[in-house]
Order: sequence, then C-alpha cells, then structure tokens
Amino acid sequence: MVLQPAFLFAGLVVVPVLVRSYWKGAEEAIWRWSVAVALMLSLFDAGVAITARGALPAAAVLPPLLWLVSVIVTPRHRIDVRGLRRLAIATGALQVAWGAPVPLVLAAAWWLTGATLVRGVSDGVKELRRRIMVWTAVSSLSVLTGCALLLTGPGTVWQMVAAWLLAVGIAIRAGLFPFHAWIPDGLERGRIGPMAAFLCPQLGPLLLVTAMPAAADVVFRVLAILAIVTAVYSGIVLLVQQDVRRACGYLFVNQSAFVIAGICTRQPEAIAGALVLWCAAALAFMGISRAVLAVEARLGRLRLDRYHGTWEQMPILAGSFLLFGLAMTGFPGMASFIAEDLLIGGTTESFPGVGFGLVASGVFTGIALLKMYFSLFCGARAVAWPMRIRRRESIGFGVLASLLLSFGLYPSPLLDAQMGFARRVVGASDLRRDDWHEVRAADPDRPLERARQ
Repeated sequence: MVLQPAFLFAGLVVVPVLVRSYWKGAEEAIWRWSVAVALMLSLFDAGVAITARGALPAAAVLPPLLWLVSVIVTPRHRIDVRGLRRLAIATGALQVAWGAPVPLVLAAAWWLTGATLVRGVSDGVKELRRRIMVWTAVSSLSVLTGCALLLTGPGTVWQMVAAWLLAVGIAIRAGLFPFHAWIPDGLERGRIGPMAAFLCPQLGPLLLVTAMPAAADVVFRVLAILAIVTAVYSGIVLLVQQDVRRACGYLFVNQSAFVIAGICTRQPEAIAGALVLWCAAALAFMGISRAVLAVEARLGRLRLDRYHGTWEQMPILAGSFLLFGLAMTGFPGMASFIAEDLLIGGTTESFPGVGFGLVASGVFTGIALLKMYFSLFCGARAVAWPMRIRRRESIGFGVLASLLLSFGLYPSPLLDAQMGFARRVVGASDLRRDDWHEVRAADPDRPLERARQ
C-alpha cells in the first residue's frame, strides 16, 4: 500500500475532541464537537479514497463513519464522556494506521484500539473484563512480535515465524474458531456500543493485505480453513441462540470469517469481493447492534424465544433492521450482493470446498436473521406504554441504510476501485514471493545463519 499523508494529518483532527473531553460540565459541547469532527473526517476520507483510484480499500472510510453513527444515535442524556474519548483515540489511531500501513504502525494501532475500547466493554464485570483483556493482550502481543520479526527481511526463517504469529493475532481478533468464544460473551454480558466500535473496523484484513509475508502459503491456507469452519459453525449456532446479544456475537464472527476466507484465497475476484463485504458487513453489523440497543433501552433484555411486537410503534427501526439483515445475507440490491458473488466465485475457483461452505453458511445466517427480525418486531405488543424512535436515531439508521442501498444499486465505482486494489495486492504479493525465493536460491544457508545469529 502507498503512504497517504492525508490520513496521517486527519488523524490529528481528533486532538481537539480529546482536549475538550477533559473540561468538566461540557457534555453537550463534547457531543457537538464529536459529531462535527466525525462528519468532517468521514467526508475527507471518502474524498481521499475516491481520488486514490484503487490505491486504498473502501474500508478506509469506516473508522470516522462508524464513530459518527455511534455518536448520533446515542441520546444526549446518556452521553459517556469517557466513551467519547475512547472512540476519539481509537479513530485517530486507525486514521494513522491507514495513512502509514507499515507493520510497526499497524501493530501500534492494533494495541491502542484494543487497550482503549475494551476498557468500556465490561464496566462492573471483573471476570468478563479479565477474560477480554487476556485475549486482546495475547492478540496484540502476537501482532507486535510478528511485525517486529518482519524487519529481518525476506528469505529468513523468522519470516515464517512472523507469519504464524500474525495469523494467531488475526484469528483471535476476528473470532476464528477456536478463538471465537470471547466475542459472543463480550456482547452478551458487556456493553454493545464499545464492543461494536471495537469489532467493526476489523484491522485483521488490513494486516493480511499489507503485512503478511507473501511466502507464507501454508499460513494462508490454514487461515482459509479456519475461516470456513468458523463460518459454517457460527451459522449453525446462530439458529439455536435464544439471547439476542449472543446471536449478534455469532453474527459478527460469521461475517468476519467470510472476509478472511476471501482474502486468504489470494484471487483478485475473491479479494475484491471480500473488500466490499468488509465495508458492507461493518455498516450492517453496526446498524443491527445499534437497533438491538435501541429496543433494549425501551423494553429491557431481549430474547429470541418470545415476540416483542414493536413494529407498530417503531416502523422505521423495524424497516432499518430488516434492511441491515438483508445486507448481511447478500440480498439483491444490497452492497453485499455483488460482493458475495465475487467472493464465492473467486473462492470456489481455487478452493471448491471453501466456496460451497460459504454458501451453506449464508443460508443458515439468513434464516437466523429472519428469526431475529420476527422476534424483535412481530407479534402482539409486549407493552402498553407508547414507544417511538428519536429523530437522531432515525438519522443514524438512515445514513447506514442509504449507504448500503446506494452502493448496492450502483456498485460500479466501488467495485472498480476494489478490483484495482485487489490486483495491486496480488501483484505485490507475487513480487514479495519472488524476492523470497530468489534469496533462498542464492544462499540456501542464509536462513539458518540468521537464525543462529
């Protein structure tokens, strides 16, 4: 990937929000500053991504956009100053990571986002906090060590060690089997908002396309196998979940596995589909998690073994949830439709078993999402008091829905840019692999000598 100084500069824009957050009695001003800065960064990143002409994946726009939606849909009387501060720090770190996608910068952003956002996930639940902190610490340590070992240069055994360490860190953060259980637990027993903000940007795919050693073919294959196992397993488990929050956890794990599987095939069509699905799944999952949070704020804890009947009082929220669910399943007219078509087509060409497994997983996910929709919004009214969705919540859900629909109905610009970036990734990967084999052929004992040193 190329260096993007614009993203490095944009990462500094969050500093005023951080400074303002330390003033006492200024919650309203902090909320306004956060909205303004997040909106400005979203438009700025979109402009840079469009003018880059395939030099950047579309997911570069996700950090400020998700920050903007999170702030908009949060009621002002429930503003958490420390939460806004954590979001600002994480967004700034992600901006810098997109601006300078080199291994050590990515490792630093990996650690910083985990250390800041995870603190807000498990307030008051010490056991859960300890468990999540352990998993994120292991993931960060693996990525930091792997990125440091990448500095040894091509043709060394340390490159393969670095590849395996990076694979472990990516598998933990993406929730690949058997490292997936902490994500459903975190969403079930923790706070949905910080957990969704931590999961949705998905730094794992960025690390895969920029830092993973090209000669690590076996590592890519292992990750692809783990991803397809995770996708099928999470799709089946989704069908029997009774807690809405836990179902959201397995839903994220399912979509994350789709993206990892597509990138690990190292086929341009599959990578392009995975890049588009990366954006669509992040936007749709943020919408679903926020919709669940909005219903919970009015009815309390939700379960899937009963009907809550909220469609009559909140039709906008019900329609938005249905649209987000359709986007998660690759329904025609959604941004994920052509993405999954490319992903499954490119994957089946190289790994037929993986492609058919993704199709089966998509069927299970679609059934589970319809079950969630019927449970949350259909049936008789569960309460007698009136409920309505706030105007700012409607705006937040409308932004997400309009993006998913617009890129679904007119996907050409997005697909052309992502296909160009996918070809760049495959070309750069081939060059790095050739360099690695040239070093090994010129001096077969070099890896052993460096290992002894």
